Amino acid sequence: MGDIHFIESRNPEAMAAFQQTLDLYDTINSQYSIANACYEYALLFKEIPNQKEQASQLFQQTADIFAAINLPKDLEECKKYLSTD
Repeated sequence: MGDIHFIESRNPEAMAAFQQTLDLYDTINSQYSIANACYEYALLFKEIPNQKEQASQLFQQTADIFAAINLPKDLEECKKYLSTD
């Protein structure tokens, strides 16, 4: 739902949906799912004015998780955003 809200330029609703997703994955302790949700959430924040710092923090959190669970391709994708933010 977060992606749909974002496409429709309903950023507050998109952020709320992504946060609910993160909370759910945190509850079930799925690191891979948390990383994917953080990545999508970071992409959202990257497009919102004055939210670049939040995006950078989420990309870093995502990169840390991908490194911890040994997913080098996903980690490299994340690093592209860290080096350009």
